[in-house]
Amino acid sequence: MFDQKQKEFNSVQTEYIFIKTAKKTKKIMIRDILFIESMENYIVIYTSQSKETVYCTLKVIAENLPTRSFFQSHRSFIVNADHIQAIEGNIIEIGSHKIPVSRSFKDHIYNTYIEGHFIARNRKAGD
Repeated sequence: MFDQKQKEFNSVQTEYIFIKTAKKTKKIMIRDILFIESMENYIVIYTSQSKETVYCTLKVIAENLPTRSFFQSHRSFIVNADHIQAIEGNIIEIGSHKIPVSRSFKDHIYNTYIEGHFIARNRKAGD
């Protein structure tokens, strides 16, 4: 019964999540999350205003985020595509942060999140 309720809750796109840090339960707006870094059994959620450490796995947090905007770029990172400023080689830039892109995720990221939004000059014969 609880698992079914949890699945129904996860399927509804929410604007925020609640996390437990130290002795507080905090509300974090989904749109404010820049990226999430995994550190074994903990994750660090980087937002536009703060950095929160939570006792949780990357897999669990990924199941609670909308897949339209969030993707895994590396075994230790989940990125919010809405905040990407640049991609250079295998590095995603979000503000002053540099997030790695592993080979196993690179094609999926480009095909899903970048290809449809990519504008390039068409090359003519002889250019």
